Amino acid sequence: MSTPKYSNLASIHKPIQRNEAITGFREAIEATGMTPPNHIEPGTIHRFPGAGKGASNCAGWCILFDDGDGGVFGDWSTGLNETWQARKPADEAERRRWAAKISKARHQAEEQRKRAQDEAAAECAEVWSKAEPAPADHSYLIAKGIEPHGTRIEGARLLVPIRNAAGNIRSLQRIDSEGGKRFHPGGEITGNFYAIGQPGELVIVAEGLATAASIHQATGYAVAVAFNAGNLKPVAEAIRAKLPDARIIIAADDDRRTEGNPGITKASEAAQAVGGVVSLPGQPGDFNDLHSSKGLEAVAQAIEQAVLPPTDPKAEVARLAKLDALGYDQEREAVAKALGVRTSTLDTVVKKARAEAEAINASGAMDFEDVTPWPDPVEGAELLDEIEQRLQRYLITADHAPTAIALWSVFTWFIEAARVAPVLGITSPEKRCGKTTMLEFLLKVTRKPLSTSNISPAAVFRALEKWTPTLLIDEADTFIRQNDQLRGVLNSGHTRSSAFVIRTEGDDFELRRFSTWGAKAVAMIGHLPDTLADRAVPVAMRRKLPSEKVARLRGDPFKELRQRIARFAHDHQETIRRAEPEIPSGINDRAGDNWEPLLAIADQAGGDWPEKARTAALALSGAPAEAESIRTMLLADMRRLLIEHKALSSTDLAEKLADMEERPWPEFGKGSKPITPAKVARMVGRFQIKPEKLPSDSGYSRGTRGYTFESARDAFDRYLPPIQSAEVPRANGGEASGDSQSATPPQPVALSKTTKANNGAACGTSALSTVPREEILAMARDACDGLTVDPSELADFIARQNDPDLHNPTAVRRWAEVIDQRGGFPSD
Repeated sequence: MSTPKYSNLASIHKPIQRNEAITGFREAIEATGMTPPNHIEPGTIHRFPGAGKGASNCAGWCILFDDGDGGVFGDWSTGLNETWQARKPADEAERRRWAAKISKARHQAEEQRKRAQDEAAAECAEVWSKAEPAPADHSYLIAKGIEPHGTRIEGARLLVPIRNAAGNIRSLQRIDSEGGKRFHPGGEITGNFYAIGQPGELVIVAEGLATAASIHQATGYAVAVAFNAGNLKPVAEAIRAKLPDARIIIAADDDRRTEGNPGITKASEAAQAVGGVVSLPGQPGDFNDLHSSKGLEAVAQAIEQAVLPPTDPKAEVARLAKLDALGYDQEREAVAKALGVRTSTLDTVVKKARAEAEAINASGAMDFEDVTPWPDPVEGAELLDEIEQRLQRYLITADHAPTAIALWSVFTWFIEAARVAPVLGITSPEKRCGKTTMLEFLLKVTRKPLSTSNISPAAVFRALEKWTPTLLIDEADTFIRQNDQLRGVLNSGHTRSSAFVIRTEGDDFELRRFSTWGAKAVAMIGHLPDTLADRAVPVAMRRKLPSEKVARLRGDPFKELRQRIARFAHDHQETIRRAEPEIPSGINDRAGDNWEPLLAIADQAGGDWPEKARTAALALSGAPAEAESIRTMLLADMRRLLIEHKALSSTDLAEKLADMEERPWPEFGKGSKPITPAKVARMVGRFQIKPEKLPSDSGYSRGTRGYTFESARDAFDRYLPPIQSAEVPRANGGEASGDSQSATPPQPVALSKTTKANNGAACGTSALSTVPREEILAMARDACDGLTVDPSELADFIARQNDPDLHNPTAVRRWAEVIDQRGGFPSD
């Protein structure tokens, strides 16, 4: 039963009364079928019976926040985990505080649960150590026709130990002479089991002790008792993790008289999760009922006829193709029957799949790891914290990059739930900054990683179509800029709905659509190509200083971490699929799309991650100043030219801009061609400057369109910093006095050939700067962060310009961007 997300107790602005909060919280818990305690103290975890459980059960739990504005509650026996709010958050800041409180409360509850389970485990171990072996004539064993199989006795009750995969007792089941069953209060059941027999190449998982005992007595196979249908899957997964090569059969109870037949439904889910098969008793009830009615031979026959659960035929063929001849022969008839095909048909398609697999292996294709999810639920904030902390052990990155990388790594496990697949753009200004180590790290934590240092467009879309891997591309600076088709394929995979390319195939050139959907990371020196950068979450690497220490990334101590990520992704796929996270203002729509799945994951993780993620988004993908810098740079150069010429036609203005060799205008157009009049008009149009008919005294013929200083004066005054100048034309056409205010070009100033006055001095040229080179070099180092420009060369270049207006961080950064874009320094 769902509970209301918000209560009607209070409006956004009305204070919450303690008693009202407790009453509303209690009603929300009762709506799920549980009965909370009479007294609920805010800030304290309370334990009580789960829905439909007896008084000794403590599976229910709740925590009401200290301020009474919300709380969390759940039922550990059913997996219920709910939140309750007295009112809707008033703003984003309050929503984040509330999310942090939820995460803290859930963590507190989980810690309490673990402590209670450990205490219960200790109690059970002590009871077990004092108990005597169960006699074969115990009334329950006689009634079921089974042997004791290592069980013990406590008074008149049978004791069955519940152990984890390591063999440690975590709980006990007590069975009385009438067959009544009870678990030890507070004991840990999920993923734990009781094993009958020694595990071999085949292991069977069954629900109850009697069922498991009948199967073992009939077949001799090892059988794990899961104790209930809901635990079949966790137990099967625990066995798969411990015995990765074992064949697993799930022995289902046939609960056909119960709605939904949970016995078969849960058994099928377990079998699908571990690549196992399902065995049915062939009649209502379980295998012990079959034993009682038809004998052990009927039980053995049913087990040998185990069939596959309903599954995807293609996936099943791929699984069968990996079996050896003996294993395939054992399963082919049952599989063919389950799929509804002839065995000869199955033989044909499996043979073809094996041939394709051999061809792939011969070509060096990867065999992706089949990651078994962690058996217990995973706390998202702790998971992301660990990924971030591990990353910082091995790598030096720019600020906020670890946050983005941790979120993106987890995002790869949610690729089937995402609407947008942002590229992780890993850049560095120079070699030896850790890009390759970064990709090695991503190999350890991402889903189905496929690494390459060079790749063709066809290989990209065929790999994505076949495997949907996480594509990790290194050394991209050596090939991606010159490969338009490759960039087009990578760009097409950004949005799921359009993540396709059309290509011809075969001798008949038949059209075929290939999927380009998948997570991709691209590492390179310098900037990503513009179209790819537009689809990327950018992270910058830094070269390690001698004083900075990082660990070497050796071996693979990440297996458990991958399992925990897999479990987190498994539990929250649908939540992320439906998520509509709030995008912070300050980033454009495309950047918002890129961050959408990452923010959804951060919100689901809770803790401080919602706020951290949005801070990182703003820092890494906030509206860049570069485009504004280029436009402002053009405005400054335009003003300088109009100070000199007072009026210029559109054509002359563009030509004079293109003559400025040290500026970007000579190679600003497509194909590195000079800036055009149309481009100038578009860029200055943002400042409300438009070409107009020039006055008759401008020296141009009648009707010529262009620009005058007066027509652009308002923009110059608004968007450019003022300076003292004797050259700014006055509105009345006269000359400005020496103390008149005007706006100087934003740094860096234009370095075109200066007009000489009659005495030979350069008009408007500043005196030589007295800023020490060490300070210029420090500014250059900061400016070159993330670029391919050498800081020392940039400092020398700036110093040679003899212009103190250049000697500030903003000017140095802008020159660094221009030089990086041009691919080299202009001649002095």
